[in-house]
Amino acid sequence: MGQAFGIPSAHVDIRPFTNLPKEALQSLWTSYNLLGEGWGLELYDFKAIFQNAPQLMALGFSEKQLDGLFDAFDTDRNGLVDALEMLAVLALASGM
Repeated sequence: MGQAFGIPSAHVDIRPFTNLPKEALQSLWTSYNLLGEGWGLELYDFKAIFQNAPQLMALGFSEKQLDGLFDAFDTDRNGLVDALEMLAVLALASGM
């Protein structure tokens, strides 16, 4: 039982968003509740939610990093990211 090969690691575009403080994740959730219009987020909406989460953006994330994070979550390349899955993964990757 258990892992058979090596140590797990986060995708390179997700790594900067791991171990986020609880306040940053709460800020992201609040921003989503204010701006999100559905579960499927396009890049424009995705960025708006992140950019309107003050405790998260205070950590200095760039637009290029947000693009990379979106691409990492858009696994089927349909231009949409599931908001609930994205928020859950960031929370789990931050030890919540």
